Amino acid sequence: MRDASFLPAGLPRGQLFQDLSTFAFTGLSGDGTSLDRVTSLVQSWDRSPLTSFKIELESSPSATSLEALFRALSEHCSRDALHTIEITLSSIRILETQSLVSSRGWTYLLLFPNLSSVQLLYPYRFDNEDMHAMATAWPKLETLELTSPRQNDPSITLRALLSFASHCPKLESLQICLDARSVPSLALDDDPYPLHPTLRRLFMEESPITHAKAVAAFISCLFPNISFVHSSDPVAPGGNDDDADFAAQCRRLELWVEVGRLLRETM
Repeated sequence: MRDASFLPAGLPRGQLFQDLSTFAFTGLSGDGTSLDRVTSLVQSWDRSPLTSFKIELESSPSATSLEALFRALSEHCSRDALHTIEITLSSIRILETQSLVSSRGWTYLLLFPNLSSVQLLYPYRFDNEDMHAMATAWPKLETLELTSPRQNDPSITLRALLSFASHCPKLESLQICLDARSVPSLALDDDPYPLHPTLRRLFMEESPITHAKAVAAFISCLFPNISFVHSSDPVAPGGNDDDADFAAQCRRLELWVEVGRLLRETM
């Protein structure tokens, strides 16, 4: 993969790649000079009509580095033009040892109302309010993929799905890590819950779960046409101390496979 060493450290404002509609680059260092130089490049633009921004990193980014990049995009690109943003890793295992942080740096992305495809690796501790903010800010979403470090107790719960069902009518594919061990009630005497016929793919990463039938019933009430549900494969144990954890991961995967089977039976 090519790195970003070709990018000059000092850039004339508004003169380099000013009229780009698509930016895609691979082989970038998350915390090193590569990502910083991409941020500097974006800062040289003057309301660039960028429609698609994609970078692939070879090391995990810090929240500070990502915040600088997101702020530069919000200040130097057309907020109405951008419809695709992808910040991905060359290998998902790069994220495994990273700790989550509480930061609002990602909220610069909420300033882009026409995003339809978002793929975002993140070191952030997201919660249901954050998911609601995304859902309301991005009503044209078709694909949302949030890739996180491993979480034993996610702050996002199944209730976050209500936000996407209510505010993202075009959403077709969702990747998220949430806590599915507690299943909300959708009582008939409550406000009518939204019926979302478009979502078909649900990737749950390492979302903890205990009751497949209850989770499937909740999801089917919101998304009746889901045809694919999957969870992350278990990570092979590195020693005897990891055996119990590996067994728990296998059980988690089995339960999500069961959710998928139950959902297909109700279609």
